[in-house]
Amino acid sequence: MAYVSDETGASEVLVRRFPDGATVRLTTTGGSAPLWSRDGKELYYRDRDGWIVAIGVRVVGAAIVPGAPRRLFRPTTVGLVDSRKSPDVDARGRFFLYSLGDDTNSAANTLTVILNWTKALTNAPLAGK
Repeated sequence: MAYVSDETGASEVLVRRFPDGATVRLTTTGGSAPLWSRDGKELYYRDRDGWIVAIGVRVVGAAIVPGAPRRLFRPTTVGLVDSRKSPDVDARGRFFLYSLGDDTNSAANTLTVILNWTKALTNAPLAGK
């Protein structure tokens, strides 16, 4: 299970193994909105600077072993990302953004899937490019 805790004084992403409850903190400089990849081998989260980050997570024996975090992209275009818009990933590993609610901040009213959102990215090179 991945979750966010502020017990250190800042929001950090942690992973807890079931059923024994062994816990590992994956972030040390802030993180939010953890999201597992479909195969469960990687975790995505938003870092304190707004980047979407990927980190490998393995279980080796009784230990949870995190990999090195990799910044993937930073959706910075005005209006593209706000507190009501979140990333998700499909079965093929493609990211998309969705938005709950409408201008009245009522999450019960609408679900908006944002297509072709990568065309609106600015200054957000993919990792390794």
